[in-house]
Amino acid sequence: MVRHHEEIRQKLARYMTEHYIDMAAKANSIPAFLPKRPDPEPPAKGRGLTIPAFLRRKPDRAEEAQAGMPCAPMPQARTVNEIDDFLKESFEEEGIAKRLNLYMYERDITTAMIYERCFVDRRLISKITGGTNYHPSKNTMLALCIGLRLNLQEGEEFLLLAGYSFSNASKYDLIMKFMLQNEIYDLDIINEMLYLYEQPCLGA
Repeated sequence: MVRHHEEIRQKLARYMTEHYIDMAAKANSIPAFLPKRPDPEPPAKGRGLTIPAFLRRKPDRAEEAQAGMPCAPMPQARTVNEIDDFLKESFEEEGIAKRLNLYMYERDITTAMIYERCFVDRRLISKITGGTNYHPSKNTMLALCIGLRLNLQEGEEFLLLAGYSFSNASKYDLIMKFMLQNEIYDLDIINEMLYLYEQPCLGA
């Protein structure tokens, strides 16, 4: 078991080296080929600032008339209703609740099993599966991916339903992506790797 953990640790280290993007270091680094911008010279004493002519120009009558025009008319009621119907149908067909319920039904998974696998509270799962307006966090969605034993493609699609995606600028995201890609669902291994990279553990 220890050897198995060490193999995963080494694979994950290579994966993180290849994919992780440190945004803080990237923002602080200035490419060598870019010249350094000189500091602005302070204005000479006793001299006032001159306003460019184009800023002092008065708007003509055409511009004044355009400025006084009312806002664009609101969409017609029929168009608004059609958009509302489309969004409602699309959300119901591809919503988080229906997908989660479908996975649980197809794989014969209970809320108790999900809790044991990833420590997502049963009441929280009930909120999601109940079809309410509750919107789960990204970390909850990632934990559910582990609890449902999703592969990488399924996990990416499941996250997308909630408006999320994996980010190479997040160590947590990359570790969870690595686990789904390699179909590693053991909670002890996952939390060990998260702890190794100073990330919050599942259920913490």
